[in-house]
Amino acid sequence: MKAELQGYRRDQAIRIMEWIASSYRPVKVYEVQDGVSLRPGQTTLDEKTKVASSVIDVCRPLIQVGRDGAIKFVHFSVRGYK
Repeated sequence: MKAELQGYRRDQAIRIMEWIASSYRPVKVYEVQDGVSLRPGQTTLDEKTKVASSVIDVCRPLIQVGRDGAIKFVHFSVRGYK
């Protein structure tokens, strides 16, 4: 079970980083939250399918959420990718 949870969090972290890296503008927490929640073939986004905003925490300290709610890379190892 623990390995399964770690794999799930790793997948979420990868998806979050992909959303941030591929965006043309700073993305907000709620946008990444919705993007991570969606899967192929899924047509609804509601309280059952939406992940918690704390999902962003799996990527700390590589990212930071600004006062405006936008997520940005802050760690030196990823800052150059944006």
